[in-house]
Amino acid sequence: MKPIVLAASLLWLAGFFFLSHAEQPVAPASFSLEGAVLDPEQVDLAKLKSLPAVSANVTYEAGGGVKTHRFTGPLLWDLLQEAGIKLDSNVKKDILRKVVIVTASDGYVTVFGAGELDPASGGAPILLAYAQDQEPFRQGGFVRIIAAQDKTGARFVHDILRIEVRDVVSAPAEALPSPHPN
Repeated sequence: MKPIVLAASLLWLAGFFFLSHAEQPVAPASFSLEGAVLDPEQVDLAKLKSLPAVSANVTYEAGGGVKTHRFTGPLLWDLLQEAGIKLDSNVKKDILRKVVIVTASDGYVTVFGAGELDPASGGAPILLAYAQDQEPFRQGGFVRIIAAQDKTGARFVHDILRIEVRDVVSAPAEALPSPHPN
């Protein structure tokens, strides 16, 4: 083999070895719960396991096919209730003005209406799953948001960095167009 070809081959092999053994980004071991909550905190696996766990068989479309898995973990609503969502008692059904924003470490974001999660309103089973098919996640962080009734996995979030509760204030009534023009 010619020396140039040999050197190029060795460089390629060294690069392949380095890239295949390079340290992968470390998934977060906790996420922050913040915003319009009384007790903001860092949430880790131990915290999630201290909440009541539920399991759900979920069938959804992802990656060009249909998948079915059994997910286990607490409801997002239960975590929010323990942290205490800040509500204004002077605002009728103030929970309906709140949104829950879930942000992943790669910037992926999904949003849920707090009324969607509230058992008194929507009661959607949104899980903070720490197990899939009775096994902990090996990639994508220690927990995933699983919107159990969604048809696709689009609102499923892994590598969760932050969950934030926000109050959405609508435009003042005088700024809205009149439903009955004169």
